[in-house]
Amino acid sequence: MDKILPNSFIELIAGVLMLAALLVALISLIRKDRKAVNKMAAILFVASLCLFSGNGWIYFVGVSIIAIAVTELDFLQNIIATIRGDKEHFEREKAVQEEHKPAAEIAPEK
Repeated sequence: MDKILPNSFIELIAGVLMLAALLVALISLIRKDRKAVNKMAAILFVASLCLFSGNGWIYFVGVSIIAIAVTELDFLQNIIATIRGDKEHFEREKAVQEEHKPAAEIAPEK
């Protein structure tokens, strides 16, 4: 029985997060909109595993993984292009945006 009880408050929270992740994963089997539910389950699993590890580096990696999971891909690509100084990325993005503009915006006014 002693092996089931948590040794610290952090282990208790990690166990609760793991149970919540399992519950959310089971809910994702029932729901039709699985993308958001699966993302939530993954975040809870990562958070609980980080808390179980008890290591500061693992906490940092876990926070990074969760931040990437909840951030839009376009935003991450813009950040990476800015850090790298990649002007071609922004030129490509500008060309794609101009390609998808409605015809009313492209046509000059008379």
